[in-house]
Amino acid sequence: MKKIVYGIAGIIIGIAIIMYFIPNINLSNLNLNNITFKPDFNYEALKEPEPVQISIKNIDVRKDGENVKIKTSFGIFNPNNATLLLELVRYNIFLDNIRIISGDIGEKPEGFVDSQQGIYPIIGNSNLVLKDEKEIQNEKRIATVWDKLLNSNSSNLQYIINGTFGYKQSSSFQSTGQDMEFSLKFP
Repeated sequence: MKKIVYGIAGIIIGIAIIMYFIPNINLSNLNLNNITFKPDFNYEALKEPEPVQISIKNIDVRKDGENVKIKTSFGIFNPNNATLLLELVRYNIFLDNIRIISGDIGEKPEGFVDSQQGIYPIIGNSNLVLKDEKEIQNEKRIATVWDKLLNSNSSNLQYIINGTFGYKQSSSFQSTGQDMEFSLKFP
C-alpha cells in the first residue's frame, strides 16, 4: 500500500515541477516563426488530368532464319502530377496498308482482386518505355511486303501504328481512367 501512495505522490510532484517550468520556457529562441508547414495532400493531383501521350520510339526488324522478328518500342509520357497505372497497350503495325503484326503489352485487370503483374506505374511528369517483340512468318496475307521486310533497312520503311491504350489515375479517394485510341507513323 505504501508503494502505491509513494508512486502517486511522485507523479503529483513530477507534474507540479513540469507545470512550474513550462511558463518560464522562452519559445522565441526556438525560431518557430521561420518554419513553414506544407500540406500532406497533393491538391494539384485532383485537378482535371491531362491525356497521356504515346509515341513510337523504334521499330527494329531482324531476320531470324525463315522468320522475321519485329521489336517495337513505345514511349509513354504522363504529363500529370499524380502517378498513373498504364494497364494495356493494344497495337497493330501496318506496312503498305497491310497489317503485319498485332500485339498487346500489359493486361486489363478483371474485377477488384486481380494480379498487378501486367500493369505499369508511371510517376507524374515522367516517361516510360515499353518494348514488345513478335515473330512473324511469310504467309499469303503479308507476301507482298515480305521482301521489303527482309531486304530493307527498317528506317527506310514507313510504318503506320494504331491501336488503343488504357490507364487509370488515382489520387486520394478519386479515380479516373480512360481508354484512348492512337495512330502513329514511324519514322
